Amino acid sequence: MGKEAADSWQPPVVVDLDTINPQALESALDQLKAYVAGQALPPLSIQSGWHTVTPQIALDWLCRNRANRRVTLAILRKYARNMAEGRWKKTGQGIVFDCQGKLLEGQHRLLACLFSGATFTTYVVTGAADDSDIFAYIDNGKPRSPADALYTSGSNGCSQALASAVKIAVRYEAGGFKIGSMPRMPELEPYEVMDYIAHHDGMIDAAHKLVGNFKKSMKVVGHVGIATFFSWQVIERYGINELDRFLSPLGSGAHLAEDSPILALRDRLRSAGDDESKITLQQRLGLLIKAFGMHYRGEIIVLKATRKRNAAPQQEGLFLADNEEFPQFPPAEEMAEAA
Repeated sequence: MGKEAADSWQPPVVVDLDTINPQALESALDQLKAYVAGQALPPLSIQSGWHTVTPQIALDWLCRNRANRRVTLAILRKYARNMAEGRWKKTGQGIVFDCQGKLLEGQHRLLACLFSGATFTTYVVTGAADDSDIFAYIDNGKPRSPADALYTSGSNGCSQALASAVKIAVRYEAGGFKIGSMPRMPELEPYEVMDYIAHHDGMIDAAHKLVGNFKKSMKVVGHVGIATFFSWQVIERYGINELDRFLSPLGSGAHLAEDSPILALRDRLRSAGDDESKITLQQRLGLLIKAFGMHYRGEIIVLKATRKRNAAPQQEGLFLADNEEFPQFPPAEEMAEAA
């Protein structure tokens, strides 16, 4: 085909993946199915190996898609974004055709290519078994999580903590933490987590310092991702000494005044343990940041008087009101003034 013909080619169905909703996508896919049903299938002329797939090739191959799983819009958007941004790597995960030339594996990739107009390179396998139950054996592997990607890239000692901390960091930076219910945010892809770590390598150092020096504090916090994110933020903003002055007494409980925010935080977190029915993730992080800010601003927990003679005053406790703004780390200059 000449360049002029290639430039004039138009897909039979046009879809904007950024704006389309699931119902409209279903309608578009029905139109595509009607188009596919009217196409003759010549013998498959390609061989197993690496191939560059254009939208026009994607459409040709989709015409061989006679039976496949339900299409998921979120997957199409993810694949299309990766293709458009040049993030589609030659992993060897192939598009598969059976010995009759029918498409067995690759529907979402080909639809993402067709609808986005992006081009990608992939391995293609031809001549797979033509069995009626073949789909039961495809894609049965365990999906690779962000923690898996970090583990295999060399962060094996803290991969779970780092993967969790990055998710918390991205939500925190986006203002996605609320005292009550939190807005939904897109799941991070493994490469997005690794990119974040690459641009914020201090998080790795913070994770190792946390594991090496503050194990008791980690247990009190009750969530390794929150503990890692918090430690990283404090080290970045105020230095390791400030982290030590806060986490060491939080872990040990030693030498804390009864009106200390650290003691109030310790009591609150220990009473909840890691039970999310007693304290949510956002409450756990919010209390941690709030207590940290109070401690270094020199604020104390209000004690309420007791009616019993000679009884010690009791703490009001450390709480987050439903209408309270989510706590933020105090500015570094504020810390200097408090010192």
